[in-house]
Amino acid sequence: MNQEQSPNNFFIIPDRFETIKARPKAEEELKKIVVEIEKDLEYIDDIFNNINVAQRGSFSVFRGASGIGKTTFLQTVHLFRENIETISIFNNVSISDFLSEQKVDNFKQNYQIIIIEGRETLAHFPGEIEKDIHSINTFLRSSLGKSSLIVWLCNNSEIQDRLVEIASQIGGKALLGFNEPVYYFKGPLKQYYLNIAEQTISTLNPGFSLTNLGITRKLAEDFVEDPQVNTIGDYLSLIREQAVKNEKTLITLVKKDPFKLWIVVINRTDRPDYISTLTTGNCSYADIDRLTEASEANVVKECKKQSDKIGVLARFLDVRIIYFPISTTLSIVRLYADEGLKKLMTENNMKLVTREKDTKQKLMQSQLYKALKVEPMGVAKPSTKPTDATQDAFEKLLKISQNHDSKLNKCIGKSLLDGNVISWFKAESKLGNELIVISDLLCQSKSSERIRIEFMWRKSAGIPDIANYTMKKIYYYGKAIGFLD
Repeated sequence: MNQEQSPNNFFIIPDRFETIKARPKAEEELKKIVVEIEKDLEYIDDIFNNINVAQRGSFSVFRGASGIGKTTFLQTVHLFRENIETISIFNNVSISDFLSEQKVDNFKQNYQIIIIEGRETLAHFPGEIEKDIHSINTFLRSSLGKSSLIVWLCNNSEIQDRLVEIASQIGGKALLGFNEPVYYFKGPLKQYYLNIAEQTISTLNPGFSLTNLGITRKLAEDFVEDPQVNTIGDYLSLIREQAVKNEKTLITLVKKDPFKLWIVVINRTDRPDYISTLTTGNCSYADIDRLTEASEANVVKECKKQSDKIGVLARFLDVRIIYFPISTTLSIVRLYADEGLKKLMTENNMKLVTREKDTKQKLMQSQLYKALKVEPMGVAKPSTKPTDATQDAFEKLLKISQNHDSKLNKCIGKSLLDGNVISWFKAESKLGNELIVISDLLCQSKSSERIRIEFMWRKSAGIPDIANYTMKKIYYYGKAIGFLD
């Protein structure tokens, strides 16, 4: 599943480097997430400056609490320093065998950081420590190892003291590095935790923010000061636990009838840039923070009182605001209108003839069609500026929509069915028990996901109007499923 197109019921908040490293675009994502820690980078600079002058490698014990970011830091040094690569020796690989098998061709950069992972405590250490230290000492004294820093990760005094003791006996100061034999890594300062969390969430979950996980900024700030939070890993774990907890109620409420909620804006103004202002990501996800800032309507004020719930609801329901050109709308209605609608159009002096091929081509270029095809929608742009004749015809269609919008919505449903992006549709579909909302269109995509579509038919719709309409729909759908008060 590609979370860029299908975030419903799905998000990622990893607290370990390995999870991110395994992703297809890991390098690009890490550049956005990792915070530059100058103090620790200066330590790396000092080591390699000495390595360069002494023409021999160095060994260091790297001490830090579990989850503090030791691996993340060492694996991303290359993002901030040139000509350095990081190589890991995992606990399922013999250290001596690994080092003896290295060749010049194996190294891609001038300098190497070789991390010994998975051996942070004596209990996790499967081999003979003396043998491994001997192998490290031999390698660092060789021509191949003269440009390498070997780092042994540890998180307690027992393994730290043992490593220093044996390294001192085998190689003395020449092996234990150019500074202190143990480097105490403290990770990013707490003042950066919130920013790291925000960047991690938005980078790995395009279109998401803390708000979409049901976490207010105040709560996220409180988490930083939580007594249980001692590392960035602790902080991300707490964020994840809260996000999962927030989602649990929603999963229960919509389990029998899961659905997505999409707002399709069709108005004479025909300004897709208005929608872009209120959305985020390549799939036009509703940006709750922007929406609440764009309108001061009463329903928006009410939503602000439950901003954490509104945020997670919008994400869970995959709320999108989708631009639909009026020229495409007119072509579809002319092609798929039933006899009753054709009569109404004739009475309003509207043209009925359209070319089927052109209509289908316009539909396939629309954001709505791409969304149903599970394709990135991109920034919506009208193909051509609507002519005066097109705008006049649309005004006549709007007049019909005042009393017969269901007929118009059905035309769009028919076009989507004919375009083979939905399996079925139903107009005027009810949802809820105590409070009932009626969706303009309920349809099922080819991937068997149900989407409730609300069409915003308007002569003119500015940014505040679209924001107000979207928030109103989110609010009442939230009440209908029993999630909002």
